[in-house]
Amino acid sequence: MKRFFSFFVLCFSLLCVNFVNAQAEFQQLNVDFYGVYSSSGDKNMIDMTRNLYFAQLKEMNFVTVKDKSADAFFTTEGSEAFIVLKEPSATSTDSVIFFVEIETSGNGNWKSILHAQSQDSSRKSVLKKEYTSYYKILTEAKSAIEETLRDYMDHMDHTEQPSDFPEQQQSKPQKSAAALQATTESIAGTWQGENFIDKIVILRGGRGFIIYKNGATMNILVSVQENADGSSVVSITQAGKSNASFFPELPRKTALENAPTAAPLEWLLTLTDLNTMQGSKKTLVEDKNAPTGAAQGTAEVTWTRK
Repeated sequence: MKRFFSFFVLCFSLLCVNFVNAQAEFQQLNVDFYGVYSSSGDKNMIDMTRNLYFAQLKEMNFVTVKDKSADAFFTTEGSEAFIVLKEPSATSTDSVIFFVEIETSGNGNWKSILHAQSQDSSRKSVLKKEYTSYYKILTEAKSAIEETLRDYMDHMDHTEQPSDFPEQQQSKPQKSAAALQATTESIAGTWQGENFIDKIVILRGGRGFIIYKNGATMNILVSVQENADGSSVVSITQAGKSNASFFPELPRKTALENAPTAAPLEWLLTLTDLNTMQGSKKTLVEDKNAPTGAAQGTAEVTWTRK
């Protein structure tokens, strides 16, 4: 009887442990995002960066994020930036304060400093990185956020820690059907597609950028147009002057000759499911009968969410 009772206690203990672990798997990290601080005077660049970080936080399964960038201001002391909440009492005590500093280095590089801290400042995680270009900060934003939050969670009791960081989760659940409504908000995030493109980043508010595998970066404007039948078309248009590197499909000499007079590249895409857009791209295509070796044409493309 005594042996049976011991066995029962052991089984009950194991069930309790499994229950606690199962509960932990569904815990979310509540994050209050307070934006980006930079002494740079380029407001558009700062806004684009803030939107990108917020979009990346929204994409993370283990994070529930609120945009609090209008609820705080930054102050500096020496070389450090500090955040001051306008209404501290309005902030949940269990949420994580998250903000980013971006500054130039003396050697021409860029520094990013990511901050994650508890409301009472008893737990802090600070990640400092240096990059050779500003766009490297943007392309590596997701991994930097994950690294910062992982370090923050390491300071927490293991029973509180979410267990669904990207490398620990088996698959990313599909978004709700509402996400199929094509808006600049619903399609915000990182996409991939086309042989010569490394990644496409779409930000809230209708802006973004495309990074080519040859190193070129194109700023883009994003809008959504509603059709008479209720469907929607995502229109993505090149912003700024053309660059020969935007036409990697063409021979280099042909691209250099045609780029100065080329029309802006344009994509017309339709959401086919929650993570796929398909459509056409208006661009220069090789045309041996044209005087300059290229002419305006279209190509079928598919983009998938990363």
